Amino acid sequence: MTSIVGHTAVSTDTAARTPTPAGQVVGIDFGASYSAVARLEPDGVPRLLPDAEGRELIDSVLSFGENGAVRVGRCIEATCEGGPVVTAVKRHLGERRYSLKHDGRRLSPEFLSALILRKLAQDAGRFGDLAGVILTVPSYFFAPGRHATLAAGRIADLPVVELLAEPIAAALSHLWRTGCSPKNDRTLLVFDLGGGTFDVTIVRVSGGRLEVAATEGDNALGGIDWTTRLVDFAGEKFRRRHRTDPRSDTKCLQRLTADCEQAKCVLATKPRTVVEVNHAGVTMPLGISREEFDQITADLLRRARDATEFLFESSGIDPDDLDEVLLVGGGTKVPAVAAMMTELCGRPVAIPPDPQRAVAEGAAVYAAAVGLRDGLIAPSDDLRRRLETISLRDVNAHSLGIALDDPRGKAHSRNHILIPRNTALPAIVKRRFVTSLANPEGIALRLVEGEAPEVAGCTVIGDWQITGLPSDLPAGAPVQVTFRCDGQRRVTLEAKELTGPTVAHVERVSLDGPAMENDRHLLAQFRLV
Repeated sequence: MTSIVGHTAVSTDTAARTPTPAGQVVGIDFGASYSAVARLEPDGVPRLLPDAEGRELIDSVLSFGENGAVRVGRCIEATCEGGPVVTAVKRHLGERRYSLKHDGRRLSPEFLSALILRKLAQDAGRFGDLAGVILTVPSYFFAPGRHATLAAGRIADLPVVELLAEPIAAALSHLWRTGCSPKNDRTLLVFDLGGGTFDVTIVRVSGGRLEVAATEGDNALGGIDWTTRLVDFAGEKFRRRHRTDPRSDTKCLQRLTADCEQAKCVLATKPRTVVEVNHAGVTMPLGISREEFDQITADLLRRARDATEFLFESSGIDPDDLDEVLLVGGGTKVPAVAAMMTELCGRPVAIPPDPQRAVAEGAAVYAAAVGLRDGLIAPSDDLRRRLETISLRDVNAHSLGIALDDPRGKAHSRNHILIPRNTALPAIVKRRFVTSLANPEGIALRLVEGEAPEVAGCTVIGDWQITGLPSDLPAGAPVQVTFRCDGQRRVTLEAKELTGPTVAHVERVSLDGPAMENDRHLLAQFRLV
């Protein structure tokens, strides 16, 4: 078996001179703060594809203008636009109640995400037609968030082949870059603190095979929370001194947020910086030290540490069992993060040359492996042999359960867990149920994700209907249901009535189709500028 071989990166100018005539497979890291698209070059080097202005990391920011004009990226410039500005929409994927009101329309998180993905696809299209796309998602995302990510890709008309968990992508990037011998099995901890989400994942590696052992995370924790603390710190200082709050004005808040994001980056390498707060005709320079920054964000760091400690506890894997600790994501540039993880794990941490690129680069490598598998690309023999060694196995980040009735009423429905969290995928479980009535027209099943004993504390995946049962079926008749969760965490059901040979029909109840079609038509009414 050929091992993964590392290479050093070269200028992206090479990519601009060598488009792929027959189409290309790419990986897209769709982030809450920044997004990127990358592909594996013929020489085996993953490269981020720049936009027309040379940027490889695009701000995941939308600013709306007049007559359907929308700009993607360029966060600071966006604060000067006349229309609404949308940031961190990734955090809202899967939330049915969230939408942006604009020009009499309600724009869903999937639609807003599709605008960003369309921009990335256009940028990548400068180097060749897209034959296949791997989209990355947080490992800790619930099923509605994963489903919404896929929907955004379809609305943007991307040829999405698979979803890839971001920590796996980061681990693959690291191994592809540094090399890994099949004779040296390794256990990695990937600490992925992105702009809006946080994953911590233990990956076992043998050659090109990556198997997730366990994962934990927080979908509401990321680098933007560190920035928000700076914004509140500066805004409150200004309010107390000048008795007016710059956070109360949308444009001032947007400008202050951009400046605080820059200040956070400066504090990653320098002990002190200055933020200028401008509001109501007053400019106030405000100095802040790294020590002050660490103090006002200490509870955020504690949340990340708590999740990591819980991962060790729940998985039975000790820090001493780790061979390497890998830090990725823009949030890990904060020095306190590396210090905390070094102390917790008892070893120095590994940080890629640019932790914000790791997920996109790993997605590009996996896109090439999948493209080879699906006949979308024809690499050289050497690259083919290396790609053929890659195989991934994920786990379910949350327990899969079924809602069971409770005598106290629907509000107390119980979560009966079928597939516990951190089960290796694919997984199959069979359960036997009995009909409550004679001659049932159908059986309704609701699947949920989560660890809470009651359904009210879980996330609903969806509803399924079992139909096609015999008309003379008595009450109490047994029905066997097979639940399958594949490597992409997609759930399918099969049902069989056990008193006879009848294989029932199982259908998922979904209303997404019309909404997605509406969003596709709506996309044509907007133009990227």
